[in-house]
Amino acid sequence: MHKLFCTLLLLLFSGLTLTQYSCKKDDSNAPGGDDQLIRDYLIGLGIDESHFQIGADFVTYEDDAGWDKKALLMTIRGEVFDLPSDPDAPAGAADRQRGIVETSYTDAVTATSVTTLKYFIRSSVSADCGTAWVTAIADGVAAWNAASYTRVALASTTSQSSAHIVFGSDADTGMPSSHQNLGSSTVARAGFPSAGVVWKWISINDTQDSWGSKKKTVMHEIGHCLGYRHTDSSDGGPIHGTPATESGSIMNQGSNTSPAFTSNDNRAIRMYYPDNYATPTSFTATKYSSGTVRLTYTNPNWLTKPYYWVRVYRYNASGSLLNYKDFQSNTNASNGVHQFNWSGHTAGTTYRFAVKGFNFRKDVLGTISGQATVTL
Repeated sequence: MHKLFCTLLLLLFSGLTLTQYSCKKDDSNAPGGDDQLIRDYLIGLGIDESHFQIGADFVTYEDDAGWDKKALLMTIRGEVFDLPSDPDAPAGAADRQRGIVETSYTDAVTATSVTTLKYFIRSSVSADCGTAWVTAIADGVAAWNAASYTRVALASTTSQSSAHIVFGSDADTGMPSSHQNLGSSTVARAGFPSAGVVWKWISINDTQDSWGSKKKTVMHEIGHCLGYRHTDSSDGGPIHGTPATESGSIMNQGSNTSPAFTSNDNRAIRMYYPDNYATPTSFTATKYSSGTVRLTYTNPNWLTKPYYWVRVYRYNASGSLLNYKDFQSNTNASNGVHQFNWSGHTAGTTYRFAVKGFNFRKDVLGTISGQATVTL
């Protein structure tokens, strides 16, 4: 499965090693082909080439997760989204607990879907892996459902055709070929979402009936299906307000065996899938320098309902909307205050500004703040 929380990117948890890295590469495509495009993209994200394997339909990542190959190519080619880089984004967000990279934020599961997830357990789990794994699946799902201030909800179904996540044995030919025959060092394997849809398959190694961290493994793999990467890796998207690495994270791939979310795991879950948001308060706009505004606001529920993004609306002096711009909301101070600058405005001009908070995917949002007027 992993050395755990996609070694939450992601997005993506004494001495236990859940997987070893796979070093084989598929070099069947000519230089410049799809495989080379994927290889260059992943290396560009900071992923070591020895940590992924490109197959015919699936790109395996650190043995326990990965991407549908077609969906990943769509992401690379910009066919699913387009989020330009932000020169005004606040610094200091690198090397944090990992989620989906910001340029593919639409790959997070949609807010409407994540509240109605159904899972199905194929008979191969009990037959090949043992009934303890069936119990662990139920317990791992219950742990996700118990996470507070988040809309993630999973329910069991007796119909595989209606399931969003399917558990099976890696010896089960009803599972995708990418999730069969995992090898002795891999406990389980999931994948990452794409185009707003949760990853469907979680396979369990049929030789791991004595594995001692079953519930933790299930929680970890569900985390991958929702987009979270490993918290002991340097790739994936930064989740601001979380540490660079966290050995106790459910998404750490290595030594942690505790089947419990840390406070940073909870922060990551809430930034992706919050239940709702409060309106920013104490909003001010002041002149920082010629053409640059300094914006300050407070998230009154910064701990339980943290914003991932804050959208700043710019109006003319009479209140007509001109445009808006999105910034990371690095509200991790103990009082929930965030202060940042937006440059490039016309010097000497009077503007009004207002702000609104969003989650990672930008499909959960609060209401807009009051306007603040400033001459730049």
